[in-house]
Amino acid sequence: MVNGANVKVLKVLGTLRFHNGFADTSSVEIEISDGSYQTFMVNDEDLVNKLNDMDEGTKITFTYGAVEGQANMEILSIE
Repeated sequence: MVNGANVKVLKVLGTLRFHNGFADTSSVEIEISDGSYQTFMVNDEDLVNKLNDMDEGTKITFTYGAVEGQANMEILSIE
C-alpha cells in the first residue's frame, strides 16, 4: 500500500531526463528502456534526495506502482 492505496509494483530500467531529472517539484521524467518517456510521481523525500544527487542521463533501475486515483505512476524505490 502507498498512502493507503493498493498498488501494483513493477520494476523497470530507465534514464533520467531534464535537469536533475525533475519535471517539477514532485515528478520526474524518465526515458524507459524501450525509448518511450514517462513522468513518475516522487513523494518520498529520501527518493527525491537520491534523484537530486544523480546527473541527467544516469541509468537507473527502479520500482513503481499505479496509485488509485492518480494519473501518473509513483516511484517506490530506486536500486
